[in-house]
Amino acid sequence: WLRRSEEPDAAENVFSSLAPWLIAASLLLSVIATAVTRSWTSFFRVLAAISSCCAPFAAFLACTLPYAVLARRVFRAGAAVAGWPGIRDIGRSQRLVVTDTDLFPSDSVSIESIRILDGLQPDRVISAAGSLICASGSGLAPNFLELMRKNGCSMLRVEDFCCHEGGGLTSIIEGQEVICGSAGFMRLMGIMIPQKLASRSSVFIAISGVLTGIFNISYEPTGPVRAALASLLHSNRNPLFAVRDFLVTPLMLRQKYRLPTDGFDFPPFARRYEVSGAEPGEDSQISALLSREGLGSFVEVADCGRKAYIASALGTILGALCAVVGVVLFFILIVTGGVGAVTAANAMAYMLLWTAPVLVAAIASAV
Repeated sequence: WLRRSEEPDAAENVFSSLAPWLIAASLLLSVIATAVTRSWTSFFRVLAAISSCCAPFAAFLACTLPYAVLARRVFRAGAAVAGWPGIRDIGRSQRLVVTDTDLFPSDSVSIESIRILDGLQPDRVISAAGSLICASGSGLAPNFLELMRKNGCSMLRVEDFCCHEGGGLTSIIEGQEVICGSAGFMRLMGIMIPQKLASRSSVFIAISGVLTGIFNISYEPTGPVRAALASLLHSNRNPLFAVRDFLVTPLMLRQKYRLPTDGFDFPPFARRYEVSGAEPGEDSQISALLSREGLGSFVEVADCGRKAYIASALGTILGALCAVVGVVLFFILIVTGGVGAVTAANAMAYMLLWTAPVLVAAIASAV
């Protein structure tokens, strides 16, 4: 991450390639301008005038100023971006992958109550439910692990694990079929759920076709996540909700956060597991560091990174145009108006004029 932070930015790369051509053009045009005006004793003055815009102010601020604004803003969200490479990667990305802990951080989810039905020992039911939930890797796993620890339960071996599109999990644990899911999924699997117990925020577990346990889950919405979801509704980031928790549905989010979820993409569970379970490749690079859970800091970094990337790209283009146009413009002024047509004040005003939109773009990236 530190090595990436020290890599050259876009302006450095562009002007590293452009500098030899600017120097050669300045020398050639200086010779031509001196010959046309026949002021051979003023050659170095002409050269200084024509080459004065080869290192414009806009180039020095093009990437550094947007990054400074970005770093200060995301620091308040507990994050840091890996220099220009981080800005470039974030700015070019088209989608955000939202997972369980982004929507409901670990401290906002809890097991409110447990109901063990007749037929099996409580530790057996808790171990089966916890083992299956942990195998799924959903945001409920830490809660069930803590529940197992408090009750002295051990992790059981999960075989033939399968996630279903109906919102539930099945597996074989110690030779018995274990089904875990929402009330709707249990009915689809032929498990009878009493109407008074069919809560939308409960995890049901059945062993060998018999309902054995009900775990009531409490989800507490948080302000930063709500603000982040509202921001995503008005952005073009196309978030993909790779949520493994079968209780977290568009309807549930709409009720908890009181926001429309029509534009959010909840793919099939198989696709969610594929996306959220993807491992970084050998060529994968770290673009940013996040020290806080929740969608708030994630969206903050994504939005600020996109704005900083646009501002940096615009500043780099303006800096390059300032240098190229300036060399040609000052050459024409000297040829048509004489050696004294370009002064230090003229060169300063010209470069400040090109710097103004760079400053505006950097300030706008902080909004």
